[in-house]
Amino acid sequence: KQWYQRRVRGFLVEKEVTMLGKALNDPSRPLLGIIGGAKVSDKINVIKNLLKITDKLIISGGMAYTFLKSQGYEIGKSLLEESKITLAKEILKLNSDKIILPVDFAMSKEFANTKPTYSTDQK
Repeated sequence: KQWYQRRVRGFLVEKEVTMLGKALNDPSRPLLGIIGGAKVSDKINVIKNLLKITDKLIISGGMAYTFLKSQGYEIGKSLLEESKITLAKEILKLNSDKIILPVDFAMSKEFANTKPTYSTDQK
């Protein structure tokens, strides 16, 4: 196959880059960020950068358990990055007014596509 020598971005990519630039440099307020994933270590720089530009940041997914554990909550066998508990505690201390963590959870005896055994309210 012959590849074209000249390549260009489409108008949609141009629009997305423009909108993302505005959202990062001059966002509408209030600005809420949402981040999730399994590991704090994979997203620590993203979390720190989002905390600089957002008014509030929701931390969800598996990484929320590391933050909850840093506050003394029992998390059972949920995902935990034990080496990042101190870092999570430090981030929460510096940004307690901005970070929102989950307050209720659905639990099951195993990780499967089944109905939860029960749910709980952390607070």
